[in-house]
Amino acid sequence: MISARVNKIEYGSIFCHGAYLGPDFTTEYLHRAALSSIDFYGSPNSDTAHSRTIQDFKTNRYDKETGILVYTDAQTRAFDECLAYYASFFGEPTTRFGLRPKAIRDRADIRKLTAFFSWTAWTASTARPGHPYSYTNNWPPEPLVDNHATADSIVWSELSFIMLLGGIGVILTAFGRWNLLGWHGREQQGVSFRTPDEVLLTPAQRSCAWFFFIMAGMFVIQTFLGGATEHYRGRPANFLRN
Repeated sequence: MISARVNKIEYGSIFCHGAYLGPDFTTEYLHRAALSSIDFYGSPNSDTAHSRTIQDFKTNRYDKETGILVYTDAQTRAFDECLAYYASFFGEPTTRFGLRPKAIRDRADIRKLTAFFSWTAWTASTARPGHPYSYTNNWPPEPLVDNHATADSIVWSELSFIMLLGGIGVILTAFGRWNLLGWHGREQQGVSFRTPDEVLLTPAQRSCAWFFFIMAGMFVIQTFLGGATEHYRGRPANFLRN
């Protein structure tokens, strides 16, 4: 049985949802595991190897009663290869992947992390019980394991987009049609001009001046902190050095 708990927010993503820095580990593991399985069963030019790989990834071997997920020999070898890859990836002695040098050294942590990636890939590719598509509606797509977007996901995505635009249109139409919502009331307002010395500032308005000064200072601080943060995301081990 494969299980792991990982709090991965700032680096990489799963199911194509997550941080901007780093790869999508679901997509990466799924692709690497598929290539390894095809090689296990023959070669990239073998139709049999491709069909057996698809069968391995689509067949649901999870036993709900025992909580055990069984991998085929090809999937097991793919897991071992990915384990070695991620041990090298997260153990990289440089920062070229946007991580601190040797970010994860513990072999047990690497195994748990790889198991987590493997579970997300299994969820994305294995057929949901009673359905011809996976738990994530075949997302992310991967042709090597016959993962393609389902018709339902495309239809509902289009419908949600149409409903969003239609809803915005209804709201704008309502605001433009009925005076109760406020737009037409402004058309009856007059405009008058007064000289600056006729306009007196209230105590509340005078106190707001400090607000703008403080906010301007905080904006400058935020700019420098944002630049430093993004620099450390790309080069975690140093600052303003090559």
